[in-house]
Order: sequence, then C-alpha cells, then structure tokens
Amino acid sequence: MAYSIDIVTFDSLQTLFLDLNVDVTPSMFHGFVCGLLIRRGIDESQVFRKLEKWLLLSSEQRDILRDRLYGYQDIVNNNLRDINYGFHPLLPSDHEPLNAKLKELANWCTQFLSGLTEIWDSQFETTEDTVEALKHLVEVANVSLHTEVDGDGDFTHLLEHVRILVQVIYSDLHQSG
Repeated sequence: MAYSIDIVTFDSLQTLFLDLNVDVTPSMFHGFVCGLLIRRGIDESQVFRKLEKWLLLSSEQRDILRDRLYGYQDIVNNNLRDINYGFHPLLPSDHEPLNAKLKELANWCTQFLSGLTEIWDSQFETTEDTVEALKHLVEVANVSLHTEVDGDGDFTHLLEHVRILVQVIYSDLHQSG
C-alpha cells in the first residue's frame, strides 16, 4: 500500500520507521530525501538505492519502505519546486516542546546536507548565494540545544530562514542545470 499525500506526516513516518526497526527520525529522513532530490534527474530507484545504503536496510526492510513510500519522491519534488515557497522541512508538530523541534530542525539540516553530498558533482555551478546558503545550513545543523532561542518566535524565524536557504539552493541548481 502506498501512502497518499494526505497521510505522509511526521507521525506516520515515525510509526513506519519504528515498525521497520530503523533508527532514523522523520525529519532526518525527509532532510536526506530533499538533499537527494534537490538535483534534477534523480529517479525513484536511485533514491531508494541511496536510502538502502544510508539506512543499512535489509532486503525485506527495503521492499516494505519502497512499497509504503512509493510516490513519496513526487510529493517532495512538488514541495521543493513550489513557486509560492510551500516547501517545509518535516518536523514534529507545533505542540512539541521547543527543544524537540529545534533538535529535529538541526537533524533535518544535517541530513539535507548529507543527501546533497551524495549527489553533488563537479558539474554544479553555484552562485555565491548558494555557497552562503550552505554555510548557513551548516550553522543551523550545528545548533546546540543550549543555544539561546527565545521561544517559538525565534524558532519560527529560524525555520523560515532554512526554508528560504533551501529554495535558494534549489533555484540555483536548477538554473545552472
């Protein structure tokens, strides 16, 4: 059974990963997939091969993940290329404690950069904007739970900053390709 666009949520992915006994959070997974898909021309079989290697999946786990998330790539691609900036990192609900959301945003950024590294090649011609965006994402990935974040307003600002950084990178890579 494939997930529909309506039920691929943080909680549904978390349940899937618990069922598969895979040590990854939905934010980490989404970040890695977004990093892979930021480049044009990556097909679903390539994505699943990268996921299999990254998550050290058994063949049974791989088959279940592939079956359950068939079409997930299209959902992520559509979000990344949304001209109205509809892209959002997959994070815990707003009802979760601020520290949990901040930790998952850092995890998302770390795995986004990891996924991007998996597909990066010398053919990418980046602008200074992308170089700066990558530096800022590294800073967010390295955020500590002891970092001064004064409530949800600061977190919302940081999240919006990450969204824009990803859109800058996406736009740059798609203009140069």
